[in-house]
Amino acid sequence: MIVLRLFISYCVLLTWLAGCSNNSDSAGVTVETTNGISGVVLDPEGVPAIGIEVTLRSSDYLLTTSLSAKTAASSVNIIDTTDSLGSYEFIVQETGSFLIQAYTDSITAVSIEVDKSDSIAINLGETKASLTGSLSGTVTYSSGDVGKLLVQVMGTDRYQILDSNVTAFSFLNMPAGWYTIRLTGLDPLRLEALSPKIEVESGKEATDIVIPVNEPLTGSISGIIWAPQTVRTGFGTNTDDFFLVSVEGTSISTVPDSLGNFNLRNVPVGTQTITARRTYSDKSITVNQNQVQVVKGGLTADINLVFKIDALIVDGIGRLDWQRTSSNVTAILESTGFFSVFTSTSPDTSGTLAEWNAWQPDFSSYDLVIVNYGVNGFRDTAAFPWPQAVRDSFELFVAGGGGTVILPSARETYGNWSAYDEIMGLTNGNADDFAGISIDSGGVVSEIPKGVGDSVFSANGSFTVSLIASAHPVTNGLSSVWLHTDDDFAAGLRGPMSGMTLLSYASDSSSTNRFPVNWVVSYNQGRVYNSTLGSIISEDDNTSMRCVGYQTMLIRGCEWAATGAVHYDIPIDFPSEISTKQNDILPVR
Repeated sequence: MIVLRLFISYCVLLTWLAGCSNNSDSAGVTVETTNGISGVVLDPEGVPAIGIEVTLRSSDYLLTTSLSAKTAASSVNIIDTTDSLGSYEFIVQETGSFLIQAYTDSITAVSIEVDKSDSIAINLGETKASLTGSLSGTVTYSSGDVGKLLVQVMGTDRYQILDSNVTAFSFLNMPAGWYTIRLTGLDPLRLEALSPKIEVESGKEATDIVIPVNEPLTGSISGIIWAPQTVRTGFGTNTDDFFLVSVEGTSISTVPDSLGNFNLRNVPVGTQTITARRTYSDKSITVNQNQVQVVKGGLTADINLVFKIDALIVDGIGRLDWQRTSSNVTAILESTGFFSVFTSTSPDTSGTLAEWNAWQPDFSSYDLVIVNYGVNGFRDTAAFPWPQAVRDSFELFVAGGGGTVILPSARETYGNWSAYDEIMGLTNGNADDFAGISIDSGGVVSEIPKGVGDSVFSANGSFTVSLIASAHPVTNGLSSVWLHTDDDFAAGLRGPMSGMTLLSYASDSSSTNRFPVNWVVSYNQGRVYNSTLGSIISEDDNTSMRCVGYQTMLIRGCEWAATGAVHYDIPIDFPSEISTKQNDILPVR
């Protein structure tokens, strides 16, 4: 309950005197044609008052009840300052009734409603004595601190904002009349209360006004929306494609800021369902919901609403078991709840020209493209049958900021598509065509010139993975060295390596051969994650892809490529340097 204790003091009511012209009366002025309103302001001794601010407003000004509505209500709002003779003058283009107000240091506002004439004299002394009183009081709240409050005298422009724990208010020099005090909670609780009408008149004693208010049982909810980079660019800015976080069953909602942060205030206590929606000009799509518990006066923080990353796997041809690889990658990613995975399968090598031309994956509809497509053609220009329109669309997607992941089957190079080589960074290309990299025992990387050293060769076995870029979002927090299960490892990788950052390397059982395992590439605005891990052929089981280390790197690499950040936690059973770990997301075979 809010209790408003209101004390009213008054001056003796005197007759108000104002000098008027022949066609005026003491009520004021009504302008019937375009005219001017002028006059003089006198101090209490009857001497012209110099430098006094005088305001002329339409008479509908006092009829409004909210501060925001007053400007709209007042079609006339003119301010003048009295000159050396105490004179003021207003040039009025409108017709109607007006309100004149004079302001001084000691008299906040003297108001005179004028009906007629064009000459009004304002005697500050007489007006002050006859028309003003004061309103003062205190606000108390049954549960203690009510927070910041707006205390407003309705029908006037008089208001005060009380900071938290401040309860006293006072309004001096109020013109005689009837008033209502409105209380509005600003922070942290949303509440509103009105006092009964209070009359300012001579001789009225101080009166306690009690305003009962139902105690608001509310709290706050804050959190962040994790979303792909292409989605986050619209947070709080795009009116045709925007995002809304709301409390189901209420009118409480908010738009996240540019980083995806949101704050919902004055949420009723209890279990609430928080919904994130993506709203377009013609439709609204619910993308995530989360139930939270709201406590009175408390803050329920760190609520993560995940806009799932839409990922497209492109497959159809591959030197590895691409069907099982696509199925396994889908299962791994969707197990996190962060991804919705779709597949676009091309015609096979026997496909007709019409079948290939009909295959047009829409990369722009996805946040992430996972390439699981490759022909072991080694620079054979006829070996890569993607239509030119598909290649162009893919390049535009990556260059424009789309996330890309290259799986082992896709790490081939083709003589007629150099942009794809740049997107991959390292490929299965020949030593005569590309430079390579060498990694010494301390993890220092150096370049092997083109034409020097061996081309790609592969072997199979278990090996340790050592981090180089431990601060990168994909690898940040991982064990510096961890043991991977049996998998193919590729040595002698070659490529343009433009914009490439090596994340980790592997050592075979002899520890004399070291080769790249995971790396990322910046291609214009796009982010690319590439890895040699997770190679399976038809006779293999799923051992390499059941490895917790592999799955963690794949998930984090995909999230980073799509969003530029990583929020997937490192599992507690992540492999150590001497012990590998597998889980049951995938079957053994």
